[in-house]
Formats: sequence, C-alpha cells, structure tokens
Amino acid sequence: MDFSPVPKQNGPADLLLINPDFSKNELGMDSAPENHLGLNRIAGYLDKRGYTCSVIDTTGRKSGTSGPEELGDWLKSHAQQYQTIGFHTNSWNINHILRALERAKEAVKDKKLLFGGPLANSEPKKMLELLMQNGLERIGVVQGLGEKITDEILQKEKLTDVHGLWAFDNGHQKDGEKIALTQEEYEATPLLDLRYNTFYQQYYKPVMEAEDLGKYGMEIIFGSQGLDVNRGCPFNCTYCSVPQYEKKMITYSPKRVVDELEHLAKEAGFFMF
Repeated sequence: MDFSPVPKQNGPADLLLINPDFSKNELGMDSAPENHLGLNRIAGYLDKRGYTCSVIDTTGRKSGTSGPEELGDWLKSHAQQYQTIGFHTNSWNINHILRALERAKEAVKDKKLLFGGPLANSEPKKMLELLMQNGLERIGVVQGLGEKITDEILQKEKLTDVHGLWAFDNGHQKDGEKIALTQEEYEATPLLDLRYNTFYQQYYKPVMEAEDLGKYGMEIIFGSQGLDVNRGCPFNCTYCSVPQYEKKMITYSPKRVVDELEHLAKEAGFFMF
C-alpha cells in the first residue's frame, strides 16, 4: 500500500501529520477519500511560522485488514525524513496506531511522537500511560488545540520542557493541561491551505484536470469536502464528551466563514460543502 504525503518533501521535514483511519477497510468496505480539517489547519498554521510539514490521510483505500501494518512498513522506510510525527487519535483508530508503531518501533524510537484528537482530549493521562506501556520512548499528548502548542514542541529538544504537554521523554514523565484558544486567537488562524488538503491534491484536482470522474461518483467527490466553523459546544449534556474539549464554544465570525468559502471556491473550484 502506498502512502503519499501531501505535499511531498524533497528533503528533511519538521513534521509529518497522519490520520490513520482503516476502520471501514477492516469492515470489508472501500473508504471514501477525505480531507482531515484539523491536520490541514495545523499544517497551514505551522507553515506560516516557517516549518515544513506534510499530511497523510489513509482514507480512500480498498478494503482489507493489513492497513496498519502497511503504514508501519512505510514508516520504517520514511521516518528518518521527519523530526516529529503526529497522529490524530480516536477510539476506533488507536489500535491501528499501536499496530503501525509496533511494526516501525526501531525506526521511530528516537522520534518525537505526538498524539492529539478526541481520545487525547478526553483521556490524556490514560493515553500517555497506554503509549508508555507499549514501549514508546518519546511521547507528547496534546489535550486541546494543537495550533497553540505544536510550534513550541518543534522548538524544544525535550518534550517534558513543553508547557502544557502531557509528556514522557527518555524515562521522565510530566502531566500536562488543557490547551485552549481565545476567540481572537481562533479568528486569526490561517485559511485552509490547499497544499495540505489531501482530498484536493490526491483526488479532486486530478479528477477535475482529467475531466473524468473515473470510479468516483459525484456524491463522493462533492461530499468529501467540509468546512469547520467552530470548536467546542455551548451545552453540557451528561452523556456527551464534547464539554471536555472546550469549556465554551468559540466560533469564526460570519465574515471569516464567508471569506474562507470564497477562498476555497476561487482557488480550488469547490462549490459544495
């Protein structure tokens, strides 16, 4: 199985961000291609600060049960190119991540490995302990919004020196805390950068340039592009974990949302979201 980072780097890079989702493939289905908005935004944010980043999204692949091991084999061959490797984590892909890292353990043992997303937000301490139990030596768990902390992670030599990060680094463990953005900081984050949009670069753009949908129907091509306009939730339902992500909802202003829609329509040709 081929894993193509977006954009492709010709030399060493600061950060590789991975959305390892093989859940539908393991259920015997092909998965539709997607763009992971969170990773897209973090990569664009760091790009503005002078870092080199790439994104891998494993959606859009054939059914099968060996995806995590194939990702691990890819990491064995390519991990040396990246200073830091980050994973989006949730309840259905943590097993995929552990399987991939077990396969690539020797290749990533000296790398800074970052973990964010819903699972890291909900249970950062338990997640850190789980990763330690699996023999990883340099672990950073981001509880909250990665835009505010990832640039410091890339600058610091030791993960345990990063304020707010749940970390384990060569035998030393440190508890972290929730990382939040203010309304103003959230509004100031960059518009989605198409260079880090895996759906656009690997599916939409080639199909549009070829003027041939091929095996993809219109409902997949035009149903795979989303736009996030807020973080958090104003409610506190006892059965939902959303309140753990943000104490209150922060939103983009209507003007910012319209600006981003116009940007994506003009630069990419998107007209359905």
